[in-house]
Amino acid sequence: MKKSPFVVIFIVIFVSSFWCSSVFAYKVKKTKNGNIIKWNKNTVAYYVNTSGGPPDSLAAIQAAMQTWTNVPTSSFRFVYGGPTTSTVRNPNDGINIICFRKMGNTARVARNYVRWNKESGELFDSDIVFNTAHKLSAADKCPEDSYDIQSVLTHELGHALVLNELYKQTHNEKTMYWKENKGDTKKRTLDRDDIDGISYLYPEPERVGSEK
Repeated sequence: MKKSPFVVIFIVIFVSSFWCSSVFAYKVKKTKNGNIIKWNKNTVAYYVNTSGGPPDSLAAIQAAMQTWTNVPTSSFRFVYGGPTTSTVRNPNDGINIICFRKMGNTARVARNYVRWNKESGELFDSDIVFNTAHKLSAADKCPEDSYDIQSVLTHELGHALVLNELYKQTHNEKTMYWKENKGDTKKRTLDRDDIDGISYLYPEPERVGSEK
């Protein structure tokens, strides 16, 4: 069957977002025919171009990947695929990249460009771009005038899992809360609802078996 792709930039509100439950503060995305949008595999690699980024960017990027990978109730894994020289997103090549380039002072700190099959919901490409028009940091202690790469990327990788933005002020401690603040590192770690989100989408095999 021929793919019918759909591209989205995760800086807008998804009007067709699906709340998993009113009890949980996480949101996932569904296709119009009701299929949950997600990868059809549990391991996704990113190739990284640190050119233009601050020192220690790669370590911060890998730490963000590991944060989601370490969730014990999920089978999903982000892995570092190696270096790349690309700074151009290609939503059709199935190669996921993380890179740095200037996108203008009014643009967000980072953008995740995700592509999936419009009918099946199979996600097949994610390219994340950091905006070097903003001051970025990969230091252990983020300066008050900079945005923390590890914290921002942990949020963007949540979008790569197709967890949506949270907008309520009561959710401002959660990784998927929409707003980024300078000097803020709290999104380096996951809130309970963030953990529940990835576990819902990609449960560990033992958990799946126990629910049958």
